[in-house]
Amino acid sequence: MYEIQGEKIRAVLFLNMGGPNNIGEVSLFLKNMFNDKNILTIRNRFFRSLIARIIVFFRLKKARLNYHILGGRSPIIQHTQNLISSLNETHSDDFYAFAMNYTPPFAETILYDMQKKGISEILLFSLYPHYSSTTTLSSFESVQVACEKLSYYPHIQKIEHYFDNPIYNNAIIHNIEEGLKNINKPSEEITLIFSAHALPEKIIQRGDPYKQEVINNIDILKRMMKDRGIIFKSIDYAFQSHLGPVRWTKPYLYEVLEQLKGESVLIYPISFTIDNAETDFELSIEYREHAKKIGICSYHVCSCLNNTPLFREAILNIIHNTIAQKEENHA
Repeated sequence: MYEIQGEKIRAVLFLNMGGPNNIGEVSLFLKNMFNDKNILTIRNRFFRSLIARIIVFFRLKKARLNYHILGGRSPIIQHTQNLISSLNETHSDDFYAFAMNYTPPFAETILYDMQKKGISEILLFSLYPHYSSTTTLSSFESVQVACEKLSYYPHIQKIEHYFDNPIYNNAIIHNIEEGLKNINKPSEEITLIFSAHALPEKIIQRGDPYKQEVINNIDILKRMMKDRGIIFKSIDYAFQSHLGPVRWTKPYLYEVLEQLKGESVLIYPISFTIDNAETDFELSIEYREHAKKIGICSYHVCSCLNNTPLFREAILNIIHNTIAQKEENHA
């Protein structure tokens, strides 16, 4: 429903963490991320802000260097813009937009534009395939806060996760098959590792479903690949991006890699739909160097789904299913 004459207009608003649009935004990105109560789970705002400033102080120089290596910005912005442009160009039933949690475009800016357009229905589409309070909930809360600031109260639906959607998983398998083309060996001689962003174990222990949803997603993909005759030497999973002295979700990726000396390894970033600094720098550069150092024979990283046709197909299917379920519930 995308009409001009004041009738209901539905928008699909994609939500993600974001990343610096330029080197000058690196500090803003880190500051906003570590001040998020869902990321740094310290109840006292003053102490959370204090700890956040300390973390940013020690991470800023290295983070700026990392983004400089990536061309001065996070790849997540351009990939997301490409996805939104393709959806708006080819599927005019809805208006598609995106907002980032820690860097522009922020939810308040995008919602202000929607308010002016007269949009009265918004479907929030988390670009995190697995639900977590640190990502999905945090983004939803940002939208809620922005709506309250704007006194804008559209009807809102939420897509919280979709790791079990068959078309979505078909898109992942397609990218894995594309990744295999970069390795001059049959899949039976390759170890596939699904790498996910780590979370502090205390967040999981409080009931966050993220880790279990990641594992469930991998189980689904294993069954689908087996049914298609895609056989790997072994399939493992691991967690990346842990920091600090607290216990994070295990196994750690570097520990898994250290058991694979002399092997050929293919990495799929299971917890991301859009390439970002953690895929293009951490996985593709830092862990590649680590893999070479410890004697891994070949190391390759699959790209995320980004603006691929199969991901767009999955998105439309997920939206259709969500709206159909709503209509069925109201029938």
